Amino acid sequence: MKEQKIYLLWITAVVFLLSGFSCTDMYDSLREFATEETVYPASFDTITGKIGFERVEIDLSTKGRIPPSKMKLQKAKKTVIECSFFDSPMIIDSVCSWVNITGLTEPEEYTFKVYTEDEYGNRSIPQEISLIPYTSHDLNQMELLSPLITESSSTALIEWNSKLSGVLFDCYAYSYSYKDNDNVTQTGTGTGDLPSFFVENVRKGNTIPVELTLKIRPKKNGISILDTISWPSIINLNISESASDVIFLKTPTASQVIDLNDAKESQTCSFSWTKVENIDSYTLKISTNASFPTDKTLELDLGNISSFNLDVSEIKKIVADGSARCYWTIVPTTAYSTSTQTRALIVYREIPPSGMWLFDDINDLFKAEIGKPLIEVSSGIKITPADGPTPEDKAVFIPELSYLKCQHGISPNPGKTYVNEYTLSMNLKLTSFRWFSIADINSANNNGELFISPYGEISVNGYWNSASANMKLNEWHRVMYSIKLDEFVKIYLDGNLVKTISTNASWVDGMYALRPELLLFKDDNSWNDRNNAYASEIIIWGTSLNNMEAAQLDEIKFR
Repeated sequence: MKEQKIYLLWITAVVFLLSGFSCTDMYDSLREFATEETVYPASFDTITGKIGFERVEIDLSTKGRIPPSKMKLQKAKKTVIECSFFDSPMIIDSVCSWVNITGLTEPEEYTFKVYTEDEYGNRSIPQEISLIPYTSHDLNQMELLSPLITESSSTALIEWNSKLSGVLFDCYAYSYSYKDNDNVTQTGTGTGDLPSFFVENVRKGNTIPVELTLKIRPKKNGISILDTISWPSIINLNISESASDVIFLKTPTASQVIDLNDAKESQTCSFSWTKVENIDSYTLKISTNASFPTDKTLELDLGNISSFNLDVSEIKKIVADGSARCYWTIVPTTAYSTSTQTRALIVYREIPPSGMWLFDDINDLFKAEIGKPLIEVSSGIKITPADGPTPEDKAVFIPELSYLKCQHGISPNPGKTYVNEYTLSMNLKLTSFRWFSIADINSANNNGELFISPYGEISVNGYWNSASANMKLNEWHRVMYSIKLDEFVKIYLDGNLVKTISTNASWVDGMYALRPELLLFKDDNSWNDRNNAYASEIIIWGTSLNNMEAAQLDEIKFR
């Protein structure tokens, strides 16, 4: 019993000792293994992507493409991009608003996970996107539309009837090369999506590889990719043994425009064509008639050459009676069995105005750009500056009972008392329609001569209800009268012919023939046909403009 007490006392002492030891700083050993709470870097706030040629661009910020210094994502220091096609993650030592990932040559879907990373290597929650780039595989699947080849004995014209741009790509330019009969490499370039070029000095029966390279912007699922790339192809040209001689026209092209009003335009026009082996002299023909009648055609014998610079003063003679769609061709000077071509050539004749007033200078409202200043006549409210069709194109407000006196300076033709051929153009806006005399030509007459009706129809006094179109309220319109009194009065609205009045010799020197002063926006002294009007431009010519000139007035560089 005594021994049991001693044993229990010993156990109690040991337990007490151990208890006292373990209760002292019991958490000290745990602190050695405890860590602080981890705060992960902020994620990118969006992810969108666009595809290019074997690359993609991925945007990662709703603020757009901003510098890394302006990317404020908590704790983020780096950009990390993972993809199953990568051997290892792509790590960029800055926080990017967008990334360009290149070298994506596989025609597969790439899934990208994009993280931010802090200085300790902790990564954010990823943004994920899947994209399929455009690759060489896609390019190789396309086939070039077959060209139209027109051949002659030693030359071929390679062109396309329809534009190459379409569902699969847009075409912007092209280049080509080939080796000619002398083993010389010939090259050329062009723009647009309708390639057209000549392969010259080649032999019948031989196969000539023509290397054509298109500059294209491919499309994937109907959407253009980011990049413009080169697409090479080979056209194997083989001129048949039966090919005959053809003179091909090279320049100017069918879309060429010659504006004889443009002082900056070259004073020469270059014509070029392909030569035929057995022809030793060529003749250039230009006419307003595609049949090239002898009495209306400029003919120049040029000798054995393949290009010629024509002085534009020669072209002036062709369009002396009005701008026109002209035609040109090259033919052998002496009779020779060959084919040739005819091309169109748009030529705008010189149409210098006799007077032009634009109302753009509020400090000198009626000054003339060409001719004499207009003279304001106001018995009541004055003519004032106003807003025009655009902020740059100013106007004037012309109230009732005010008008402008125009001293146009056009001289009558010899033997005539007044001016019987002229054109008057005005940019006008009306806020109401009523009978309105916009020009009093003959003050001795008991009415104005040029009118706008209560329905917005433009005409001369007495010729109504026959226009194909009328003015609209509160809209700017170009109103034009082209007058040749022994033939016609033509009326145009916004460049379109809306009325033709046939005239004859009895109209010459009559009420519509210009006197030395033209009174604009004035009725006769009764003033019963008056209205408020806005005008932004008034131009007068001493010739009658034709349909082409009226339609293309904004394009012609007469200003």
